[in-house]
Amino acid sequence: SVGRAHVSTRSVSEDGRRDCWRFLEPGVACLRVEVVLTPSTGLELRIEESCSPDAFDWTQCGVDVVFDGTKLCLQRRPASYDMRWWTCPLENVTGQAQTLQITLCEDSAPWNYLLQSIVIARPEKPKPILPSTADVEETLATYMKAPNPAPTDIESILDGVPKPQVVEPVGVEEKRIAAKKQKEEERKRKKAKLAAMKRKEKQLSGELPPPSAEELEKERKLREAQLATARERAHAHALKEYKDEFERELEARKKRADEELATTPHMVELAQMRKKYGSIDDAVARIEAGESPVDPRFRETRAQRKAREDAERERKKNLPDPFREFVEE
Repeated sequence: SVGRAHVSTRSVSEDGRRDCWRFLEPGVACLRVEVVLTPSTGLELRIEESCSPDAFDWTQCGVDVVFDGTKLCLQRRPASYDMRWWTCPLENVTGQAQTLQITLCEDSAPWNYLLQSIVIARPEKPKPILPSTADVEETLATYMKAPNPAPTDIESILDGVPKPQVVEPVGVEEKRIAAKKQKEEERKRKKAKLAAMKRKEKQLSGELPPPSAEELEKERKLREAQLATARERAHAHALKEYKDEFERELEARKKRADEELATTPHMVELAQMRKKYGSIDDAVARIEAGESPVDPRFRETRAQRKAREDAERERKKNLPDPFREFVEE
């Protein structure tokens, strides 16, 4: 630890809202911190401060910082918009009690200087920005040898992916034409494959000149395009499976929740109340406001109204009639 400190202030108020000291009166406001530091080299003073933008004129703000009679800075103008660190090396640390004094200059505007924290510590080591050449080479070597986990052959990419759905032709003639077309295409494909194989063999044996750069480039592009389409298909299939599974899970959850609602007794009651009142919270709020719990926008069905009226009639029938003649039986 660096040491200990004691703070005394004059015309400085603590602003809890901003969590900082406000220096109120220019020329009078000052904060004195008495510190006892362990003498060591390379200490620096860091002050986190700002110049309050809600002052009368925050272009006029100067701060003096004096450490043990040595002027560290005079009339310094802090940043005006947010808290910023100001740093300065501390040389003459004796190990005895020494005073750090921060004063708001005479010609500053009042309310102006805000001070959030004072730190005396060794400077933080800056992180090295660029790695050395050796580091770069080592990283490269590590990753060069790493096998590529993504499959690059189309068969393994499309493993388990269903074939794209072809719309079946309807009608005898259409079917015949479609079959004919398919056969033609297959024959063409086979022919092209055989021709390519033969050409390769001839090129290898030296009968034909080796493929030109353009041909190679064309082949590479074709391969890449095939690979990309295969990957897209596999990806779309995986997404669809995820989606289906997610929907199934939601369905199952909903079913479970409904079963619970249908079996737990208080849940059954709740469900009935929901049916009757709409939202229960709203009903409670209406009761608290001294209204009827029934939602004014809620319309009864005919059956519900009939049931209610029948129940009321029954109740009326069973009530004692005050105008009945009390005759001796």
